[in-house]
Amino acid sequence: MITGDLVTAEDLVLLVMPQDIQAPKGRLILPQVQTLRELLDKKCLTMCTTIDQFEHALAMLNHPPKLIITDSQAFQTIYEKKPAKSRLTSFSTLFAAYKGDIAYFVHGAEIISALTEQDKVLIAECCTHAPLDEDIGREKLPRLLRKKIGEKLTIDIVSAQIFQTIYQSIA
Repeated sequence: MITGDLVTAEDLVLLVMPQDIQAPKGRLILPQVQTLRELLDKKCLTMCTTIDQFEHALAMLNHPPKLIITDSQAFQTIYEKKPAKSRLTSFSTLFAAYKGDIAYFVHGAEIISALTEQDKVLIAECCTHAPLDEDIGREKLPRLLRKKIGEKLTIDIVSAQIFQTIYQSIA
């Protein structure tokens, strides 16, 4: 399950869903839709808002949500404003655990502090979206890594198309 044991029936969950270039007007992105559907199936109480309406949404509630799920790019903003009793995660984190080996990903993130400018980093995206300006995997993460480690850090980026090609060649 996407939300695992983070919530159960009747828990209040607040979804913070930015409406940006990744989510064209009139549409939600698939992880948001799938998460919302699962929460409804679990009989959770759900509320959806945008980043700019987050504080207003919280003010409308009688008690804090058990869980807040947001976009990774808004994580810091939401974290700073969330109620102390509310747990916080992102759609990306939920789907990393749902579709992958989250313990392995966490281990990989822990290694970042040991990187030097002489190391090489591979960013392997499994999603199939067309990259846009300020794409998190192709632009924001490499920029953050180079800022932390150094400008000479080598970063290679591969996308789902590479994985599909490899799979087709061995299938």
